[in-house]
Amino acid sequence: AKSASLHCRCPNSNCDGVVAKAKGWHECPSCLLHVCGKCGVVASSSPVADAHRGRSCADYQAYLDRLQAEEFERKRKEDEVRRQAMARMAEEQRRQEEERQRRAAVEKFKRDCTMARKQFFDRCFAEAQKWAGAEWERDVLGPYTIMPNPHLNKLCPAAVRFLQMAGGELDVSKGFFAWHGTPDAAVGPICWDGFDPKRRAGQVHGPGEYFSMKSTVSKSYCRGGSHFVITFILSCCSPTLVPGFCHVVPNPVDWSKSFCLPVAIVSTGGAKPALAEGGYLPACPLPNPDPDHIKETFVTDQDRLPSPLAAPAPLQAALQAAAPSQWIELPSVPFQWFWRGDRCPWEPYRDEHNCRIEQAYELYSWHGGPSEGDIGDVSRLCDDVMTTYFVDFKEMAQHRKLEAERWRTRAVKREPKPETPSSAVQWQYLDAAGQWQPMQSADQFFVSQAFDAYTKGTGPGSGIQMRVPGRPEVYELDLSRCVQRNLASNTSRPIRRVGCGIAG
Repeated sequence: AKSASLHCRCPNSNCDGVVAKAKGWHECPSCLLHVCGKCGVVASSSPVADAHRGRSCADYQAYLDRLQAEEFERKRKEDEVRRQAMARMAEEQRRQEEERQRRAAVEKFKRDCTMARKQFFDRCFAEAQKWAGAEWERDVLGPYTIMPNPHLNKLCPAAVRFLQMAGGELDVSKGFFAWHGTPDAAVGPICWDGFDPKRRAGQVHGPGEYFSMKSTVSKSYCRGGSHFVITFILSCCSPTLVPGFCHVVPNPVDWSKSFCLPVAIVSTGGAKPALAEGGYLPACPLPNPDPDHIKETFVTDQDRLPSPLAAPAPLQAALQAAAPSQWIELPSVPFQWFWRGDRCPWEPYRDEHNCRIEQAYELYSWHGGPSEGDIGDVSRLCDDVMTTYFVDFKEMAQHRKLEAERWRTRAVKREPKPETPSSAVQWQYLDAAGQWQPMQSADQFFVSQAFDAYTKGTGPGSGIQMRVPGRPEVYELDLSRCVQRNLASNTSRPIRRVGCGIAG
């Protein structure tokens, strides 16, 4: 019995020899193979059997466990890589299928609603003609001509976005018409692409696109142009009504759909609008527009013109077309006029208004002219409405007249203009039409001061903030990159300093 506990039969199935358990890994005297009588391992019986050499049974078992764990981890990683590859393949197939279905849906949408939308567009234009005949203020604006938006039946992006919003409810009775005044160069882009919510700025009466109830109000936003856009607006959008001024329409900010449809163009003075397909914007006949479309604002001097920084190609073309280093003369006089504001002590007049006031003041002071000077049309800071103001030089006050009534009076003052730190340098910005325009005189002084401090290392850095006279928006200027950004709309434009051979 004692011998049986110390010895055992050789683990090799082809051997009848007896080996000692206590010897561990040793050579069997019968088959001459290395075996372990304790754990039953035979040399060459598996790829790892010879690893028992020099190891105790416990160490050998730990070695086997480690190998097993490593093999398990290797297979797990392989399975994970395979699973991820299959998931990517499935995702790509799903994306391609969604894209195919989306395009198929768009094509089906085009085919199915061609007749219905054509009838709707024709009915819209007929109703717009009647509405314009009743609402056009002929005694102020004179005669007009009206033409339909020629892009609607081509299923331009403006039509697609509107039809996506309207769905099957193509009924003229479910909406109303309003005026939209804009510069002549912007009529084409609006008729093709519609109203981009990402171009909003100012927004005095809340976020949205602004449409006037009166043609005379819209005229002030034409900026000297001759064209108006009659827009059909769905009543389901619940627009904000500003009595006597406008409707504010809250279109979806992702621009996938729109409550507004540019139906017709009204022209004065025999002018004809430029309505080339696409205008300044790329053609986009699908209901999901490219998110990189040009973005700007509606209620500014650059209404519906593209931002050069929003698309690299238009920016390069605009920069190449712009004059290289041309000094632009400002309407300048040696004195600066200010009006007292509500939120700041004194607000400077814009250069063109400042020049008119100074000329009227000189006429009054030295040549016996009238004591009251006409500033001209000014966009009111509180509600963005174009209004005519007058300056009374006897009272040194500004007021607005409506019929025989005198409205709120504000104090005005006149001071000599400070010299610009770099008097031979002019700061300019690239406008939406790709033309370099000079900054206002007050801004020239402020930016030049900040730039000189930045280059001399005495200022806070290359970033400054400023507000353009007569406007509520705040701009951030990066003097190192020569870029200005509107903090309200987050749109950017190039700036440069020119003069005496400088351009940068």
